[in-house]
Amino acid sequence: VKLADIAYEQYIDMDENTTYEYDSVSNAVKICQMALDLLDYDVDRTDGYFDRKFGSVLKQYKADRGIEENEVLDQNTYNILMSDVVIGLSDKKNDTQFNKAIELLKN
Repeated sequence: VKLADIAYEQYIDMDENTTYEYDSVSNAVKICQMALDLLDYDVDRTDGYFDRKFGSVLKQYKADRGIEENEVLDQNTYNILMSDVVIGLSDKKNDTQFNKAIELLKN
């Protein structure tokens, strides 16, 4: 049973002077798209392209976390999101392998 896609991605550091905004493409954006998907945000794509929808979802995530609300991916937001991913992956509701094992044991 496959885990969430983000579980197979390699964590990358994001430079403190780097930001991503609408119409940019990067691996950091891709990882954040996957992360937000894991955290149950309505993400349409996970290919690393920063579109208007992703900007809107990112802004909502920032509002939910009390971070300055804008549609910019910066190092601070990236690091907070990666921390949330670690917590999200350890949540049994996101552990597809654990849940499948429980299902099989119940049958």
